[in-house]
Amino acid sequence: MQQRTMRDGRRSTLRAVLAASVLLALAAPRADAQMAPGCTGDSCALRIEYRVLGDRLVGPGGTVVARSITPRSLRSAVTGNAAAEQLADQFDATTRKARRWSLVSTLAAVGWIVAGQNGLSDWDSGHRTAVIASSLAVGTVAGMFSGRWNREAFARRQQAVDAFNARR
Repeated sequence: MQQRTMRDGRRSTLRAVLAASVLLALAAPRADAQMAPGCTGDSCALRIEYRVLGDRLVGPGGTVVARSITPRSLRSAVTGNAAAEQLADQFDATTRKARRWSLVSTLAAVGWIVAGQNGLSDWDSGHRTAVIASSLAVGTVAGMFSGRWNREAFARRQQAVDAFNARR
């Protein structure tokens, strides 16, 4: 009976965390959610359509050019425009930097969880506190850098689309 109660408690906690995550994702402001000047709706040669489960690249008339915007899909969509291609390459570089910092942040968080749960149970509390604090600090700094590079990548992505549309 107690095992069932624990399982129900875990499920309700998981549901609450999932619901909070969805609400935060919906409420998060998008820094790059603006169209190019003079570009309204379907009149653009190329535009980014912002959706909850991922952005996509859309051409004239609403035709989907890329279901998810990766550096490769953006580069192929703006081929033929040197300025847009250069910005797409910058999008690629900043996306890679964001992924690297995100990996560092994730590894620090995993280290923090392992150290706090059972990895350092034999150590005295001073060592354990030092490891947990340093993992938390590294994870926080790496998370900040990851966010910075993600914002930069989104800006480069929008600039590449704007440059492509400006030359049309």
